[in-house]
Order: sequence, then structure tokens, then C-alpha cells
Amino acid sequence: MWSLLPALRTLIPGDFSGFLWLNPDGSVSNTFAERMLPLELAPLSFDSGGHVLRAALGCASVEAGTRESSHHALYARIWHEDRSGGQICLYRSAHLKPFSEQERADLASVASYFSFVKCARENLPDESLSYRDTDDEAMLVVDRRGAVRLACNQARHLAMHASMNSINDSTIGSISDHVSKTLAAACNAVDSRTSSPRAETTTFSRVTRWGRFRVCAHLMRGEGHDAMYGIRIRRQEPMILHFIRAMETAQLPPQQREIAVLLAKGASNQAIARTLAVTNNTVSYHLKCLFQRLGVHDRAEAVAHITALPVA
Repeated sequence: MWSLLPALRTLIPGDFSGFLWLNPDGSVSNTFAERMLPLELAPLSFDSGGHVLRAALGCASVEAGTRESSHHALYARIWHEDRSGGQICLYRSAHLKPFSEQERADLASVASYFSFVKCARENLPDESLSYRDTDDEAMLVVDRRGAVRLACNQARHLAMHASMNSINDSTIGSISDHVSKTLAAACNAVDSRTSSPRAETTTFSRVTRWGRFRVCAHLMRGEGHDAMYGIRIRRQEPMILHFIRAMETAQLPPQQREIAVLLAKGASNQAIARTLAVTNNTVSYHLKCLFQRLGVHDRAEAVAHITALPVA
């Protein structure tokens, strides 16, 4: 969702967006929003039935128990296996033009491509993949108990997703507790270092259903209960996602794109042939064309060349 929603807003301009995973009864099992309410207002985001109000997606004007908003909203229901699996939500400031009928049609035309997230949400990231840092990074200042003393909205957003697997009516009231527990663990990791100076940065990874996050913590000042810590959280993504985006720059034909992705995954010629339902000779031909197009001589050079291309 970190990449899908911003990409969707390039097609349909909006201030922010979100995705809701729905249970068969229409209640919300999980929520991802590009912008969330402050934690103290978050419990207002759900009604008694667990249905998300517009507040959950960070609208500027919120009244408890109402659906009032200062944004235009555009929704699309996602169907998975003949049942409602989720809902895309797009928001635009009220002083801008409302969403047009053409934009509604555009959203409906791409909605089916989001159906896979109903299943993807159930699985943790694949730790066998190679990961790379993204630009999603922020810093927090916390005390020894993990209580946040200073943080921007981006930092709170990252800390929440690095701490929780599900955000719904039964968990949203405990966001602060989950975040504090994660941050306190980072502080304790610094304190537990006995072979190195305490001020040295301690780094570890956190894996949730939202991805993998690298957490770096160090002691800023003080000792004991008066100690203050700096914690940097950066989201990581599988290298293959960066590779796929970089292929846009290479402007490869469809067949060569498919083969390039399989090369990046380490597939052999035989495995590529089975996946694409073609002969080994066809795979060899397309590999030769791919190498010529990229100006490389082997598989490793092809993958390295594409990976190094700039991403728009």
C-alpha cells in the first residue's frame, strides 16, 4: 500500500488516500491511511459497529460521532472471490473541485487491481528477499519508557506501522501502548550494550504486515529515568519492487520485462520457460535481445544495469 496509493493519486489527483480491509459484515478488519489522526483523536475514527468514519483517514475537521468532513471523498468497493474485500478511499480538500464522473470511472477501471491486497495483508513480508532502504524515514525523541516527547506526523505514522499488524476498532485505542512498547524495546537495547559505549547506535529490524522497518536508537542525554533517546525509523522494501520501478526507465518490451523480473529473482532459463509457458530456445532468444538492448553481456550485468537506473 505504501507504493500503490501514491501511484493511484498520480492517476486521480487527491490530497491523501487510504484502504480499508472489510469483513463479510462490512466491519473493518484493518486500515491503511496515508494520513492518520493524532493518537488522542484516533478512537473517534470508528463507530460502535467497527465501521470506519472519514476521520480515520485524517480529514481536517472531525466531530465525535459524526461523519462531517472538510474534504471531497471518492470511494470504490473492492471485490474478492465474489465478496466485498475492501474499499479504496480518496480525499481532496473542499476548496478544490469535487471528483468528476470521469475520475469516478477512472477509479472503477483500476479498482480490480487492488483485489490482491485482501490476501496480501494476511502474510508477513518474505524475509528471504533482499531489502533496500526507502525514503520513508523519520526521527523521534522518547524517554526510557518509550513515551514520545518529540515527533512529527511522519515519525508517528512509521512508529505505528512498525508496532502493529492490524488497525481497527479493537486495536486503535491501544496504539499508544503498542508504539511505546516498541520504542521502549529500542531504548532497552541501547542500555543493554555492555561491550560498547552506551551512546553508540543500536540497530535492529521490526517486521509487521506493513513491511520491514529498520530501527536505530541511541542515548542522547541523561541516565536512568531521566534518560532521553533518539530513535530513527526507516521503512525498507524488497529490492524487487525497486527493480520493477526501474524497468520503467529502461522501456523494455513486455516479454523482456517479464524475463528481466524473473532474472532478478534468480530464475534459470528452464524456470523462466516453465513460468512463461515457452520453449528454452524462446527464452534464450529474448535474453539475447534483452542483453543487446541494455548493452550488457550476462544475467548479472543485466540485473545490475536495471537496478542502477533512476526511478521516477
